[in-house]
Amino acid sequence: MTDRGAGRWLGPSELRVAGDAVEAVYTPLLGIRVEVRRSVDGSVLREPYTIVNSAVEPLAVTCLGIQTPFADWYRDARTSLEQAVHAHDFTGGTWSWALAQPMSGEGRCLGLIVREGAVRAYSVESRNQASLSDVRGHLVLQVTDSRP
Repeated sequence: MTDRGAGRWLGPSELRVAGDAVEAVYTPLLGIRVEVRRSVDGSVLREPYTIVNSAVEPLAVTCLGIQTPFADWYRDARTSLEQAVHAHDFTGGTWSWALAQPMSGEGRCLGLIVREGAVRAYSVESRNQASLSDVRGHLVLQVTDSRP
């Protein structure tokens, strides 16, 4: 969300491989690009984000959400134990993290740690409240917190 409106950046407008990294460019609004560079160093995934304002007027980003890839849903017991995770988010600003732990308790966990910037909140999108769905929804880390 910006002072020029809101947009989603679900699919990249540009995608390229640069050495050992994948670079993606998203254009959620006219004059705004979100550049993402994904690289792996051993077992660490690095994913810095850069917001580029190509318009003449200043841009105020009031909220930026990044969806996490956690399968946090509850179907039948067997499927959940084999394929789903318990997702845990701690949004403590500059000391924030997320953890996806297999429901079975076996196997490796996926952890995300904020190294730069801050995560002050998270939201849950696409939960179907009307059907009492067992899908928790998509967890979205809110990496900006616009304050007056």
